[in-house]
Amino acid sequence: MVRGLTAGLAGVCAGLGQPGPTEQLRIGESELEVTFGGGQFDLSRPQVLDWVNQSANAVARYFGRFPVPKARLTILSREGRQGVSGGRTWGDHGAHTRISIGEHTTVMGLKRDWVLTHEFVHYSFPDMPERHHWIEEGMATYVEPIARAGVGTLDGMLAPGDARRNAGGADFGGAGDRKIPPRRGIV
Repeated sequence: MVRGLTAGLAGVCAGLGQPGPTEQLRIGESELEVTFGGGQFDLSRPQVLDWVNQSANAVARYFGRFPVPKARLTILSREGRQGVSGGRTWGDHGAHTRISIGEHTTVMGLKRDWVLTHEFVHYSFPDMPERHHWIEEGMATYVEPIARAGVGTLDGMLAPGDARRNAGGADFGGAGDRKIPPRRGIV
């Protein structure tokens, strides 16, 4: 999903007004600039930054280092909402991700989130022509749960939506059986 900077991004950024507070995180040798905008959260800033750090470190651990030396992350608050949504990543003008967090999101909601890790995986893969965009999404969708499991934020048991999302819509077993079956070799 690393796409060129579009008028849509410019419109969203313009809607933010003055940029909010900025924090700098180090992920190994990489720098991640985190800017908050669009309102308040019930969570403290350190709680949100811990989630960002965990997501970035999951990707760094998977690849052996964070995929880019410098990146920017804009976190927007969605008034009256819960959960994480609206992740989008671009590569033009430096790696940049924008993501929305509901004002009433909980620490557990962030811990269960897959979106930010997925977006950070996009930093590892080049832009492809639109007709091959599927490989960008496919790689990020494949790597994200493995990366999260590698740092202990996904324990091998997937929520029902995760199992269907990571298996292209397939549903494995009944409500009590949410493990993805083992991979089979190509015959």
